[in-house]
Amino acid sequence: MIKKRLFSAGLVTETNTFSPFSTKLEDYETSDNTPDNENVGFLLSMVEEYGLNSGWEIVRGFWAAANPSGITSKIAYETFKLRILDDLKEAMPVDAVVLLLHGAMVAENYNDCEGDLLEAVRGIIGDDVPLGVASDAHAHLSKKMQSNADIMVFMKEWPHIDVPQTIKNAVDLTLLYADKKINPCMAVWDCRMIDDYHTLIEPCKSFIDEIKNLEKKENILSISIIHGFSHADVPDMGTKILVITDNKPLEAKTIAENIGKKLFNLRGKTHREYLSLDQCIEEIRLTDKCPIVVADIGDIPDGGAPGDSTILLKGIIDEGFRDVAIAYIKDPKSVALAIKSGEGSQIELSIGGKISKYSGNTLKLKVDIIKTFQDLYFKEDDGGNIIIGDVAVVLYNDIYICLAKESIAALSSKHFTVMGIEPEKMKLLIVKSANNFYAGFEKIAKKTLYVDAGGLTSTNLSNYNYTQIKRPKWPFDEELFFKKKYDNKYNFSAIVSCRFFKYNES
Repeated sequence: MIKKRLFSAGLVTETNTFSPFSTKLEDYETSDNTPDNENVGFLLSMVEEYGLNSGWEIVRGFWAAANPSGITSKIAYETFKLRILDDLKEAMPVDAVVLLLHGAMVAENYNDCEGDLLEAVRGIIGDDVPLGVASDAHAHLSKKMQSNADIMVFMKEWPHIDVPQTIKNAVDLTLLYADKKINPCMAVWDCRMIDDYHTLIEPCKSFIDEIKNLEKKENILSISIIHGFSHADVPDMGTKILVITDNKPLEAKTIAENIGKKLFNLRGKTHREYLSLDQCIEEIRLTDKCPIVVADIGDIPDGGAPGDSTILLKGIIDEGFRDVAIAYIKDPKSVALAIKSGEGSQIELSIGGKISKYSGNTLKLKVDIIKTFQDLYFKEDDGGNIIIGDVAVVLYNDIYICLAKESIAALSSKHFTVMGIEPEKMKLLIVKSANNFYAGFEKIAKKTLYVDAGGLTSTNLSNYNYTQIKRPKWPFDEELFFKKKYDNKYNFSAIVSCRFFKYNES
């Protein structure tokens, strides 16, 4: 019996268009320079596992992944795109394609990298081969993406604890379509808003639970809440609802509209409380139970910030807090000097505040070199390898400062333990992450604080000069929405697409 063939490939990065740093060819890990079990390669192995379980032959194509940063260079994007397309052409004929994409990649001259890539893939495989996508929730869902893909499944949870399930759903639905067991119809509702959606707390938790229950109903194949990525100035930035039904386009449209309206009515209520630096310090003073996990959300590498801001660290030092550990501050020069000086030595370092005008001031501190590592990595509980690179742990007034050569987000307590720090014994654990850290610290954190001390990923969107996003959009046009002028002036109807209506809506 001849097996059907599934082609899979991946291109993953999240672009902060306000970042002054470009993402270059050498910033990407690819299937040429990294073992197969790293990053996207590890995720593609999930595609293979689920495909093999369904009796398919798997053909793996090129993949590339970069940490969130600024706009990708034109040559990098076009190089990676060509590699994926060349691998696909060589693999032809195939019976299905599944791509792993972030959904918020922007390159020079390409506001919609994912839509452009999907269009090119469709041009090769033709109209009859199913094309599926698994994607991050912080994406920009474009009409070009919708018109070229048959299946799109976005993560539901933030923190992103549902990556394997998202990939499995995308693979399963794509293969079911290839076997002609379903006829997917998509409807998209533009909520005309942007917000943070923390899905492990109310009201988002109940909202997501309700969506999961809806997916159990007959004919509903998938429901995705595309959060949008607020630190990107592109036309499609914003929150959208995607509903896929089995040959029920009108039902998809109705469900998308109902969910979209409900989420719009929750605007401003779905994020955690963001504290100013002064408010955060006061909360720390008033809290006896430890450890307290403090998220520096204004300088998160996961959102394209450099990760070298010293604003929060300086506040902690000035207040005289002890038993503190912070991971990480990007500072390649200080890491190199610490490694050269060696463990047990004492030197003066100029720490952080070097990369961006939003990063605060460089701190000149006389520190003890506690630990140094070169090419540090460890394995997380889910099996994924976490590559840290060169790191130095320095101590200043009972504050452990983890300096890194690269921009790294500490998303679990293991980031501290692998460097010899006992997180449970610390008063404060400071991480540079908006929410992806939450699940990795939930078991040990006695309290979690979110502080916006400013930076390239600040939640104060008025700090950024948006010129391309579609308007109106909440909260930029808050007054317009509250007066409800948009009802008649702007069309909020869901956009329905089904590339092949093989049956009539019954």
